[in-house]
Amino acid sequence: MRSCYKCPVSIQQINELLDQLENALFSEGEREVPSTEIGEQVMMRLKDLDEVAYIRFASVYREFTDVNAFAEELKSLLRKKKRTASKAKKAETKKADAEAKEAAADSEQSDADDAAENKEKE
Repeated sequence: MRSCYKCPVSIQQINELLDQLENALFSEGEREVPSTEIGEQVMMRLKDLDEVAYIRFASVYREFTDVNAFAEELKSLLRKKKRTASKAKKAETKKADAEAKEAAADSEQSDADDAAENKEKE
């Protein structure tokens, strides 16, 4: 795939993408698949694989007629990336909060155990 040229995408990754695409299309059970469906599926998978390869493919596939259409696609990609990063940060914060609560509960339990042990010694 020319869109992956000089991108950090290996031949193995490209082959995996194509295998996944082929499996998805065959699982639909249709004898014929419109080329538009194939193109959309390739773009969707490229977006997850490498953003530059995605933009290259999309610029040819969608036949951007002017810079504004191209810029809108880039803005859309950046908004999605920002939302994904925000969700990841929220998940990370939630995980850290849960770990802190667990550590505090463990500490309280340890303190209670120590107090009970000291009381038994008295």
